[in-house]
Amino acid sequence: ALIVVITSGRFPVDVFICVITLHRVRWKRVIFGQIGKAQIWIFGKFPGYFVVCIFSLLVIYIYEKNKDSVGINYLKCAESQDYADAAYKLGTYYESVDKNYPVSMHYYQRAAALGERKGAMEIEDVFQNGKFSYNKDKKTEDAYYKVSRELAKNPDLRFPNLAKDHPLPPNPVQGYHADKDINWKPTGRNDDY
Repeated sequence: ALIVVITSGRFPVDVFICVITLHRVRWKRVIFGQIGKAQIWIFGKFPGYFVVCIFSLLVIYIYEKNKDSVGINYLKCAESQDYADAAYKLGTYYESVDKNYPVSMHYYQRAAALGERKGAMEIEDVFQNGKFSYNKDKKTEDAYYKVSRELAKNPDLRFPNLAKDHPLPPNPVQGYHADKDINWKPTGRNDDY
């Protein structure tokens, strides 16, 4: 089991338990990360499973507590550790809730690069049907169809250079980010999105 304690200053704010079955692993205490003034402490068995537990907290914060910003920060934390499903969930959040389509597309692309076929399928659909003010683009559609087919055959594939090999065009209305100037372009840094 993993016990996740979220503190604000010195006082616990939330405590979560994530149960995982493993063999021969010791308990340990680590500080996992910091979101604003809150710190996330995890008492648990195996570092590789922290991401799964943090990812599962998004459901609690976004859907049960209606604290979108906290849930999004948990998702970004998991996505930054290459958790493909977190990248896909960020894409769906920015598409359906925030209506920031370029950011949504960025996270779908990141999900596809990490091996999540649904990310490639979303991008393929957008450029096949001209959704979200994007123009239909057969070249981009075909590229992401190919990625989708490759992931269907081998779900363990990863595409670390997907953004370079098949860059996404800016949205004609929102540019590369709906919350930034229309002329803004991504720099490639982790804090772009």
